[in-house]
Amino acid sequence: MQTTTSPKTSLEVTSQDTPMMRQYKLIKKDHEDAILLFRLGDFYEMFLDDAVIASRELSLTLTGRGKNENRITMCGMPFHSAESYIEKLVKKGYKVAICEQTEAADASEGLTKREVVRVITPGTVLSNGSLDASDTNYLASIYIDDYSSKSSKTRFGLACVDSSTGRFIVYACDSMDELSHCLDQLEPKEVLVPDDQTVSLMVPALQTRYTPISSDHASSRLCDFFDIKTLDGFGISSVPCTFPAAWSIVDYLKQTQKTLPKQLCSIYLLKNSQYLQMDYATIRNLELLNPLQDESFGQAPSLFGLLNHTKTAMGARLLKERIRSPFASLSDIQRQQDALQTLFDDVLSREELRDSLKQVYDIERICS
Repeated sequence: MQTTTSPKTSLEVTSQDTPMMRQYKLIKKDHEDAILLFRLGDFYEMFLDDAVIASRELSLTLTGRGKNENRITMCGMPFHSAESYIEKLVKKGYKVAICEQTEAADASEGLTKREVVRVITPGTVLSNGSLDASDTNYLASIYIDDYSSKSSKTRFGLACVDSSTGRFIVYACDSMDELSHCLDQLEPKEVLVPDDQTVSLMVPALQTRYTPISSDHASSRLCDFFDIKTLDGFGISSVPCTFPAAWSIVDYLKQTQKTLPKQLCSIYLLKNSQYLQMDYATIRNLELLNPLQDESFGQAPSLFGLLNHTKTAMGARLLKERIRSPFASLSDIQRQQDALQTLFDDVLSREELRDSLKQVYDIERICS
């Protein structure tokens, strides 16, 4: 995904500003990297540079208030149809901050109170209408630990969360190449990167800077969040380089969703040795997930398109994950083959199971 951000607008409050415009600028200052949807009655309005971007990306009419040098560019959309517009902006790589009226207009004394109630980003989308049923929607975070071992070898902590399902995984990588392979396979829509270290050149997704904390502080905060005494139960104690990355995601979700991300119930450590490492070019050229050309023109489908006869959205996502990251361990491969052979030999049970699965909704996303 191409990195796309809202440009920095001049937000200096002037004597020419109306009370409403002063309120807008003060709220916008806290969300300069997002397009601010400012609720005015039955409409969401955008002003200044945000209006210019939205009018271009959404084909909205650009209007304005005032004259000459005091003219304020603006455009808007009805609030009841805003979801489709927000979806388009997020798919194009923009962050969108939703600013609502937090009190009834007729109950306010003077200017109606407003505040941002949610920030929607490519990595935090929850709406089913914005997500393909077979796709994961990862928000990733990277932490670089230059002092992670006695040999002073740099390690990279990588954490990924799919907010729509609550899946929370971490990796510990020993090299930049290994980290790059992980990112290629996970294809995160948004990546949090440390604000004091440079990793932006290898991160293709939308980037957000964060201030990292020590692994000890991150560990204690993660324990508080999960209401546990130690992270040993998650099996991640041996990879403290992942703690700051994991906590940064939890903290980012709290800030953007304006609530605790309670759908996160556990953390899973994935070891790169368990899976075959493939870079983006390999995945693309082998047409594992997507064909090189549009299937509508008669070309053969991707491997995923050929194999995907799953009956649930959860099964489709698991199949895609297995194709993207196949097992590297012989014992894991044989265990999977044994399970498949059992179902293959028992036709009646297999068909009964398939019929039952047709009744199963996308439980992962419903719970989130």
